[in-house]
Amino acid sequence: LEPIARNTAPAMALAVADTRVPDDSLMLFCPADHHIPDAAGFAQTIQRGVAAARAGAIVTFGVVPSFPSTAYGYIAQGAKRADGSQQVEKFIEKPDAQRAQALILKGQVSWNAGIFLCRADTLLKALAQHATDILQSCQAALAAPKVDGRFVRPEAEAFAACRSQSIDYAVMEPHDRVVVVPFHGAWSDVGSWNAVATLTPADDEGNRVQGPGLTLQARSTYIHADQRPV
Repeated sequence: LEPIARNTAPAMALAVADTRVPDDSLMLFCPADHHIPDAAGFAQTIQRGVAAARAGAIVTFGVVPSFPSTAYGYIAQGAKRADGSQQVEKFIEKPDAQRAQALILKGQVSWNAGIFLCRADTLLKALAQHATDILQSCQAALAAPKVDGRFVRPEAEAFAACRSQSIDYAVMEPHDRVVVVPFHGAWSDVGSWNAVATLTPADDEGNRVQGPGLTLQARSTYIHADQRPV
């Protein structure tokens, strides 16, 4: 459990720096706030990345884009590999509308969902190569952790000294063994109220109601009534 927020690179470094984790363990890293309604389809997609992960690659799962979004980063997909994955050519920052349209028209791109699968020792080696200081800070924080049942609590002062950086910048962009497996199912990172609203079906007037809500002469309105009638 992180004692303080330090972005995704230190969070993932903590997971693999725990000496009780076997080197050949497959680790799946998922953001906690994503909505993926087809759990079975998602699990099948993860399974398609297992061979590449066991062989020493870091596998990311790109969402097949349904429109030219400016809210997500993109993954440019390269050559297909024998294990069913594709080489990652590059990670692309969140584009403007014109650039997003061009990416979609060109094809061979996916949205970066920030989901990764790899062996524990694969990520350890990548962190040691590209983000040595982050790994060392996390190892220091785990030198004498407090263990509370299933929870491991790193030493707060040592972890607070770690710099904050995303795993994309710290490892994925400079690393040469990152591959992508496309995910074709429905997905949302629920990053805005508009994204939340789309998870609820619309009525004939475009209204979306979650919970005990009623609409009168309303159009294109989202009601989130989780505690009382609205």
